[in-house]
Amino acid sequence: MSVSKLFSSLVAVAIGVTMSLLTACSDDEDVARYSVVAPDAEDVGAKTVLVYMAGHNTLGYTGNVQADTAEIMAGRSAIPRDGRLLLFIDTGDKPRLYRIMPDEPRPRLLVEWDKDCSSTSPQTLGEVLELTQRLAPSARYGLVMSSHADGWLPPSNPAASPRRSDYMPKSFGIDDGNGPADRGTQMAVEDLAATLAGAGFHTDYILFDACLMQTVEVDYALRSVTDYVIASPALLPAAGANYVHLLARGLFSDTVSHIAETYVADVGDPDQYFSYYEHGAVMSVVRTAALDSLASAFAAALPTSSLMAQGLPDMTGVTAYQYYGRASDYRPHAYDMAEAIAAIFPQGEALDAVKQALGRAVVYKAATDRFWFGPGDWTFATVHPATYSGLSLFVPRQEYDTNASLCPTGNHNLTFRTTGWYAAAGWAQTGW
Repeated sequence: MSVSKLFSSLVAVAIGVTMSLLTACSDDEDVARYSVVAPDAEDVGAKTVLVYMAGHNTLGYTGNVQADTAEIMAGRSAIPRDGRLLLFIDTGDKPRLYRIMPDEPRPRLLVEWDKDCSSTSPQTLGEVLELTQRLAPSARYGLVMSSHADGWLPPSNPAASPRRSDYMPKSFGIDDGNGPADRGTQMAVEDLAATLAGAGFHTDYILFDACLMQTVEVDYALRSVTDYVIASPALLPAAGANYVHLLARGLFSDTVSHIAETYVADVGDPDQYFSYYEHGAVMSVVRTAALDSLASAFAAALPTSSLMAQGLPDMTGVTAYQYYGRASDYRPHAYDMAEAIAAIFPQGEALDAVKQALGRAVVYKAATDRFWFGPGDWTFATVHPATYSGLSLFVPRQEYDTNASLCPTGNHNLTFRTTGWYAAAGWAQTGW
């Protein structure tokens, strides 16, 4: 992945006609305004893909956002003639919204915010979604959300938290504002879903180029705003996707599995060693239309499970996608769902029903031979090809109670109760 091109060389745009539109963009403290510097689109495309890069954090400071942008420009010739590619970037300066044209060597500036505003604010995201539909309307939409992330965990406010003064939060879309690296505001997945729904922005897919987002709790929250979620249940390399290849075979493809397939192939490619080293990756594609049935099957099976009466199933041997401990800020284990249900439910019709529902939900999965697990730089884990699903499931554990005072987001066993998946999948009957 090339990091030699500076982003500043990509944004020198000459625009002849300027139109101004004043509107509000707010973060926690300030109100910002933006200017639209391009006319409204007169034609409707077949598909618009919006890449939303929330990079006002270490991804921007270390050049990963700039490298991704350079890759998008390098791969622009693959954008279909009836396709539209929009790129929102926030790296701490004035956020910008660009259109990338297949035959133009520089990005075309569409909108510039007059000052910094938080890319994790639902207000900002909502504005970008409205502008995307106005300036690049299409019959269909795809969405790439690129930043740090923590899956279903709620946003935290480390500055106000007495638990961990050194906590570096990475829930989705961290925005540092005026603070130190990776200690800013975040966006809850429920807010993401509500903002998409409020904007009427239903997508063919959401690709999370961010860690730990392929959880059944995240996917269930997004089930009404996208057809597919493409993400990883594990940690992803900081370099992120190779956008040259994703543009050529992925983002505009009618086969959504091409995105996950291309992503994993790139991370495991020896020729891209100096981008990804030996980090590895796990990716899957989840069909959201199947999630209500999965929740119903899970709820029906729970009375047969070892979770009843706040039971603690033996999770020995079940793939965990996240190291649990201080080095990972006590984020939960993120157990593979297919392997977890085999440990939770006894053999029988109830388990078979959950397995079948899960099989209808996970339509594609891929993994390298191993993936980075932590906490050490060279601590890896492997998936079991015959048993893994590539989708994680939260399972209550005693250590989440024990270590609640050390965890920036508190007691996971209690926080889990606030998720939509908890209610839909019948978890209350277990006592958890």
